[in-house]
Amino acid sequence: MRAPAILLTWAVLALGCTVHNDDFGSGADLSSGEDGPGGSGDLGSETDANGHDGNPGLDSGTVPDGATGLSCRDIRALVTANLANSTACRTDEECVVARTECGLPGECGDVYVNKWWRTEQMESLLKSWVAQECGPSRCICPGLPQPEPACINGKCGPKRPMGGGIGAACTRDADCATGQCITEAQDRSFVGGYCTVRGCNERQPCPAGSSCVGVSGGMRVCLAHCMKPEDCRKGYACCPGLVPLPPGRSPVCAPERSALCLSR
Repeated sequence: MRAPAILLTWAVLALGCTVHNDDFGSGADLSSGEDGPGGSGDLGSETDANGHDGNPGLDSGTVPDGATGLSCRDIRALVTANLANSTACRTDEECVVARTECGLPGECGDVYVNKWWRTEQMESLLKSWVAQECGPSRCICPGLPQPEPACINGKCGPKRPMGGGIGAACTRDADCATGQCITEAQDRSFVGGYCTVRGCNERQPCPAGSSCVGVSGGMRVCLAHCMKPEDCRKGYACCPGLVPLPPGRSPVCAPERSALCLSR
Protein backbone atom coordinates (compact mmCIF):
# COMPACT_ATOMS: atom_id res chain seq x y z
CA MET A 1 0.00 0.00 0.00
CA ARG A 2 2.97 2.31 0.39
CA ALA A 3 3.82 2.34 -3.36
CA PRO A 4 0.63 4.19 -4.44
CA ALA A 5 1.19 6.72 -1.67
CA ILE A 6 4.76 7.40 -2.86
CA LEU A 7 3.62 7.77 -6.46
CA LEU A 8 0.91 10.22 -5.38
CA THR A 9 3.49 12.28 -3.47
CA TRP A 10 5.79 12.53 -6.53
CA ALA A 11 2.86 13.55 -8.72
CA VAL A 12 1.94 16.40 -6.37
CA LEU A 13 5.57 17.61 -6.23
CA ALA A 14 5.88 17.50 -10.02
CA LEU A 15 2.67 19.47 -10.44
CA GLY A 16 3.90 22.07 -7.96
CA CYS A 17 7.16 22.53 -9.87
CA THR A 18 5.34 22.92 -13.19
CA VAL A 19 3.05 25.62 -11.83
CA HIS A 20 5.99 27.44 -10.23
CA ASN A 21 8.01 27.57 -13.49
CA ASP A 22 5.04 28.70 -15.56
CA ASP A 23 4.42 31.56 -13.14
CA PHE A 24 7.88 33.03 -13.88
CA GLY A 25 8.03 32.26 -17.59
CA SER A 26 10.77 30.47 -19.44
CA GLY A 27 14.37 31.65 -19.45
CA ALA A 28 13.85 34.77 -17.33
CA ASP A 29 16.73 35.64 -15.02
CA LEU A 30 15.15 37.58 -12.23
CA SER A 31 18.10 37.53 -9.87
CA SER A 32 21.25 38.64 -11.68
CA GLY A 33 20.20 42.12 -12.83
CA GLU A 34 22.92 41.95 -15.48
CA ASP A 35 22.65 43.08 -19.06
CA GLY A 36 21.51 40.62 -21.66
CA PRO A 37 20.78 40.95 -25.36
CA GLY A 38 18.62 44.06 -25.60
CA GLY A 39 18.59 44.39 -21.80
CA SER A 40 18.06 47.60 -19.93
CA GLY A 41 21.68 47.87 -18.75
CA ASP A 42 22.41 51.02 -16.76
CA LEU A 43 18.83 52.15 -17.03
CA GLY A 44 17.81 49.36 -14.64
CA SER A 45 14.68 47.26 -14.60
CA GLU A 46 12.31 50.09 -13.83
CA THR A 47 10.55 52.07 -16.51
CA ASP A 48 12.84 54.40 -18.42
CA ALA A 49 12.45 58.03 -19.48
CA ASN A 50 10.12 56.96 -22.27
CA GLY A 51 7.98 54.97 -19.85
CA HIS A 52 8.95 51.54 -21.18
CA ASP A 53 9.91 48.51 -19.13
CA GLY A 54 13.19 46.65 -19.63
CA ASN A 55 14.76 47.59 -22.96
CA PRO A 56 14.49 51.39 -23.13
CA GLY A 57 14.40 51.38 -26.92
CA LEU A 58 11.63 48.91 -27.75
CA ASP A 59 8.06 48.43 -26.63
CA SER A 60 7.18 44.84 -25.79
CA GLY A 61 5.16 43.41 -28.64
CA THR A 62 5.72 46.36 -30.98
CA VAL A 63 7.48 44.21 -33.57
CA PRO A 64 6.51 40.64 -34.39
CA ASP A 65 9.03 37.83 -33.74
CA GLY A 66 9.63 37.50 -37.48
CA ALA A 67 9.46 40.27 -40.08
CA THR A 68 8.43 37.89 -42.87
CA GLY A 69 5.15 38.73 -44.49
CA LEU A 70 5.46 42.45 -43.76
CA SER A 71 5.34 44.92 -46.63
CA CYS A 72 8.16 47.40 -47.23
CA ARG A 73 5.87 50.14 -45.98
CA ASP A 74 5.18 48.20 -42.77
CA ILE A 75 8.87 47.53 -42.18
CA ARG A 76 9.78 51.20 -42.65
CA ALA A 77 7.01 52.28 -40.26
CA LEU A 78 8.15 49.81 -37.59
CA VAL A 79 11.83 50.72 -37.93
CA THR A 80 10.99 54.43 -37.75
CA ALA A 81 8.78 53.95 -34.69
CA ASN A 82 11.32 51.86 -32.83
CA LEU A 83 14.18 54.25 -33.57
CA ALA A 84 12.07 57.07 -32.16
CA ASN A 85 11.36 54.86 -29.16
CA SER A 86 15.07 54.14 -28.55
CA THR A 87 16.29 57.51 -27.31
CA ALA A 88 16.14 57.27 -23.50
CA CYS A 89 19.49 57.85 -21.79
CA ARG A 90 21.21 59.01 -18.64
CA THR A 91 24.79 59.54 -19.83
CA ASP A 92 26.56 60.38 -23.08
CA GLU A 93 28.13 56.90 -23.09
CA GLU A 94 24.68 55.33 -23.57
CA CYS A 95 24.14 57.16 -26.88
CA VAL A 96 25.22 56.06 -30.37
CA VAL A 97 24.30 56.76 -33.98
CA ALA A 98 22.04 54.26 -35.74
CA ARG A 99 23.14 52.77 -39.06
CA THR A 100 20.30 50.88 -40.68
CA GLU A 101 19.93 50.11 -44.42
CA CYS A 102 19.61 52.25 -47.54
CA GLY A 103 16.18 53.82 -47.75
CA LEU A 104 15.53 53.77 -43.99
CA PRO A 105 16.02 56.43 -41.32
CA GLY A 106 19.58 56.22 -40.07
CA GLU A 107 21.00 54.97 -43.37
CA CYS A 108 23.81 57.53 -43.09
CA GLY A 109 24.33 57.21 -39.34
CA ASP A 110 22.42 60.43 -38.70
CA VAL A 111 19.84 59.12 -36.20
CA TYR A 112 20.79 59.31 -32.53
CA VAL A 113 19.63 56.46 -30.28
CA ASN A 114 20.69 54.55 -27.18
CA LYS A 115 23.00 51.56 -27.40
CA TRP A 116 20.17 49.05 -27.01
CA TRP A 117 18.41 49.94 -30.25
CA ARG A 118 19.64 47.03 -32.39
CA THR A 119 17.61 44.18 -30.90
CA GLU A 120 16.96 40.79 -32.49
CA GLN A 121 13.60 42.12 -33.62
CA MET A 122 15.24 45.12 -35.30
CA GLU A 123 17.76 42.81 -36.97
CA SER A 124 14.86 40.78 -38.36
CA LEU A 125 13.25 43.91 -39.81
CA LEU A 126 16.50 45.11 -41.43
CA LYS A 127 17.21 41.68 -42.95
CA SER A 128 13.68 41.52 -44.35
CA TRP A 129 14.09 45.03 -45.82
CA VAL A 130 17.20 43.91 -47.70
CA ALA A 131 15.76 40.55 -48.73
CA GLN A 132 12.70 42.23 -50.26
CA GLU A 133 14.88 44.88 -51.96
CA CYS A 134 12.78 47.61 -50.42
CA GLY A 135 15.40 50.35 -50.70
CA PRO A 136 18.12 51.46 -53.11
CA SER A 137 21.24 49.32 -53.39
CA ARG A 138 23.53 52.22 -52.42
CA CYS A 139 23.17 54.93 -49.80
CA ILE A 140 24.02 58.46 -50.95
CA CYS A 141 25.23 60.22 -47.82
CA PRO A 142 26.41 63.83 -47.48
CA GLY A 143 30.12 64.11 -46.85
CA LEU A 144 29.70 66.30 -43.80
CA PRO A 145 31.21 65.78 -40.35
CA GLN A 146 28.67 64.14 -38.05
CA PRO A 147 28.30 65.58 -34.52
CA GLU A 148 29.08 63.10 -31.77
CA PRO A 149 26.13 61.60 -29.85
CA ALA A 150 25.25 62.99 -26.44
CA CYS A 151 22.54 62.61 -23.79
CA ILE A 152 20.61 65.87 -23.68
CA ASN A 153 17.86 66.15 -21.07
CA GLY A 154 17.43 62.38 -20.97
CA LYS A 155 17.30 61.94 -24.74
CA CYS A 156 20.05 60.95 -27.18
CA GLY A 157 20.90 63.60 -29.78
CA PRO A 158 23.80 65.39 -31.49
CA LYS A 159 26.37 67.04 -29.27
CA ARG A 160 26.13 70.79 -29.65
CA PRO A 161 29.03 72.00 -31.81
CA MET A 162 31.70 74.08 -30.16
CA GLY A 163 32.64 75.97 -33.33
CA GLY A 164 30.65 78.42 -35.41
CA GLY A 165 28.05 77.43 -37.97
CA ILE A 166 27.96 78.24 -41.70
CA GLY A 167 28.78 81.93 -42.18
CA ALA A 168 30.54 82.44 -38.84
CA ALA A 169 33.89 84.26 -38.68
CA CYS A 170 36.99 82.06 -38.48
CA THR A 171 40.76 82.06 -38.83
CA ARG A 172 41.25 78.26 -38.98
CA ASP A 173 39.26 75.10 -39.65
CA ALA A 174 39.00 74.31 -35.92
CA ASP A 175 36.92 77.49 -35.42
CA CYS A 176 34.04 75.97 -37.40
CA ALA A 177 31.50 73.29 -36.52
CA THR A 178 31.95 71.97 -40.06
CA GLY A 179 35.72 71.82 -39.67
CA GLN A 180 36.21 73.98 -42.79
CA CYS A 181 37.07 77.67 -42.96
CA ILE A 182 37.69 79.96 -45.92
CA THR A 183 40.28 82.24 -44.35
CA GLU A 184 40.85 85.82 -45.41
CA ALA A 185 44.39 84.80 -46.38
CA GLN A 186 42.94 82.24 -48.82
CA ASP A 187 40.39 84.66 -50.30
CA ARG A 188 40.55 88.35 -49.39
CA SER A 189 36.87 88.85 -50.25
CA PHE A 190 35.88 86.67 -47.29
CA VAL A 191 36.51 89.32 -44.65
CA GLY A 192 37.23 87.81 -41.24
CA GLY A 193 36.99 84.29 -42.63
CA TYR A 194 33.86 82.25 -43.36
CA CYS A 195 32.84 78.85 -41.93
CA THR A 196 31.63 76.67 -44.78
CA VAL A 197 31.70 73.25 -46.48
CA ARG A 198 33.77 72.98 -49.66
CA GLY A 199 32.91 70.82 -52.65
CA CYS A 200 29.17 70.69 -52.01
CA ASN A 201 26.87 69.27 -54.72
CA GLU A 202 23.61 67.35 -55.13
CA ARG A 203 25.11 64.26 -53.56
CA GLN A 204 26.80 66.22 -50.79
CA PRO A 205 24.22 68.85 -49.87
CA CYS A 206 24.81 71.73 -47.50
CA PRO A 207 23.61 71.72 -43.89
CA ALA A 208 20.18 73.18 -43.15
CA GLY A 209 20.18 76.97 -43.36
CA SER A 210 22.69 77.19 -46.20
CA SER A 211 22.95 76.67 -49.97
CA CYS A 212 25.66 75.43 -52.32
CA VAL A 213 26.99 78.32 -54.41
CA GLY A 214 29.87 78.69 -56.88
CA VAL A 215 32.51 81.25 -55.93
CA SER A 216 35.70 82.54 -57.51
CA GLY A 217 38.03 79.90 -58.87
CA GLY A 218 35.15 77.57 -59.74
CA MET A 219 34.88 76.18 -56.22
CA ARG A 220 31.42 75.45 -54.80
CA VAL A 221 30.87 76.18 -51.11
CA CYS A 222 28.00 76.40 -48.62
CA LEU A 223 26.88 79.95 -47.84
CA ALA A 224 24.46 80.91 -45.07
CA HIS A 225 20.86 81.83 -45.90
CA CYS A 226 19.57 85.33 -45.19
CA MET A 227 16.34 87.29 -45.49
CA LYS A 228 17.60 90.83 -44.94
CA PRO A 229 20.96 92.65 -44.89
CA GLU A 230 21.04 92.62 -41.09
CA ASP A 231 21.26 88.80 -41.17
CA CYS A 232 24.82 89.03 -42.51
CA ARG A 233 28.08 90.07 -40.88
CA LYS A 234 29.90 93.29 -41.72
CA GLY A 235 31.58 92.92 -45.09
CA TYR A 236 28.83 90.60 -46.38
CA ALA A 237 25.55 91.27 -48.15
CA CYS A 238 22.32 89.32 -48.57
CA CYS A 239 22.62 88.41 -52.25
CA PRO A 240 20.70 86.20 -54.69
CA GLY A 241 23.83 85.02 -56.52
CA LEU A 242 24.97 85.13 -60.15
CA VAL A 243 21.56 84.29 -61.62
CA PRO A 244 17.98 85.34 -60.79
CA LEU A 245 16.92 83.62 -57.59
CA PRO A 246 15.09 80.38 -58.49
CA PRO A 247 11.77 79.54 -56.77
CA GLY A 248 12.27 78.24 -53.24
CA ARG A 249 15.90 79.34 -53.07
CA SER A 250 16.97 81.70 -50.28
CA PRO A 251 19.46 84.54 -50.73
CA VAL A 252 22.86 83.96 -49.12
CA CYS A 253 25.34 85.97 -47.11
CA ALA A 254 28.13 86.51 -49.64
CA PRO A 255 31.12 88.86 -49.75
CA GLU A 256 29.58 92.22 -50.73
CA ARG A 257 32.32 92.90 -53.28
CA SER A 258 32.03 89.49 -54.95
CA ALA A 259 30.35 88.67 -58.27
CA LEU A 260 27.58 86.91 -56.29
CA CYS A 261 26.22 90.31 -55.30
CA LEU A 262 26.36 92.03 -58.70
CA SER A 263 22.71 91.28 -59.42
CA ARG A 264 21.37 93.00 -56.30
